[in-house]
Amino acid sequence: MKYQHIPIQHYASIHPSSRGDLTFTLFFVGLRFVLSLATRSTLPRTFRFINGKAASYFLQRLNPRKIRWTVIYRRLNKKGITEEVQKKRSRRTVKHERAVVGASWDAIRAKRNQKPDARAAARQAAISKSKEAKKAAAAAKKAANPTAQPKVSKQQAKGFAPKAAATSR
Repeated sequence: MKYQHIPIQHYASIHPSSRGDLTFTLFFVGLRFVLSLATRSTLPRTFRFINGKAASYFLQRLNPRKIRWTVIYRRLNKKGITEEVQKKRSRRTVKHERAVVGASWDAIRAKRNQKPDARAAARQAAISKSKEAKKAAAAAKKAANPTAQPKVSKQQAKGFAPKAAATSR
């Protein structure tokens, strides 16, 4: 592959708007570079290289993503960007305490701040109260139904004889 040095005057004569400060991205390396300092290949498509090493690696068909000194590798593997980009701060979740339907926030706070022995006493009182209520309900039910009839199946009520018991072999 032939290399041709491009003098800046020649490029400026083609493009009169461009002065000597024209920059472009070099092919293999990925750097931004001034035009007069680079070499290019004379293949049908123009490839500009910073030096012979970059051109040699290009001709060997080496992947610039795997060569550590190229810009492409450094960008891909996030090298050297610690100063530019600060680490993202993680947001902490904040608990907001508020009232629930049927209980004000003061009542909830009072229950939460209650002493364990007071809570145990209240629990025992509630348990004994529910037991008494259950006993009273059972007594009322018993009083309402004084003589319990023996349970009779529908077939026996109609007069059918019971089935013979199965005998084991």
